[in-house]
Amino acid sequence: PAGKQGAGKVQLSMQNRIVEFLAVTDEAEKLKTGETVEVVGVAGSDTVFVRRVVEAARV
Repeated sequence: PAGKQGAGKVQLSMQNRIVEFLAVTDEAEKLKTGETVEVVGVAGSDTVFVRRVVEAARV
């Protein structure tokens, strides 16, 4: 959920396995399922802070 209003889930590839964490963001808009995000911090043993990855336009 946007604006740190609750937690979603994110799957990360770590040491050749998929690990699921709770995820919070301060983005203004809700992140969509399947959207690429970047982990920008750790909030606890099972929670990470994420931000949307914005790809540069190709010219």
